[in-house]
This record gives sequence, structure tokens and C-alpha cells, in this order.
Amino acid sequence: MENLFFNNSNIINSFIIFGTAIKQRAYFNQLIKLLNLNILIT
Repeated sequence: MENLFFNNSNIINSFIIFGTAIKQRAYFNQLIKLLNLNILIT
């Protein structure tokens, strides 16, 4: 029973890490778009 709970918490942690990675990537893509716009303007 304890083992099952431990596995579940591992899965949840993986999802949290995965979710934050996606958010960071979206933010990074947004940053690149802004940089590209600045390059086009100048």
C-alpha cells in the first residue's frame, strides 16, 4: 500500500515537472518572438 502511494506521488511530481517545463518553453518561445520582432524593426 505504501509503495503504491509512493509511485503515485512520483507520477504526480513528474506531471508537475512536465507542466512547468511546458510553461517555461512557452515563455521562451514568446521571448524569441519578441527578439525577432525587435530585429525586424531595427
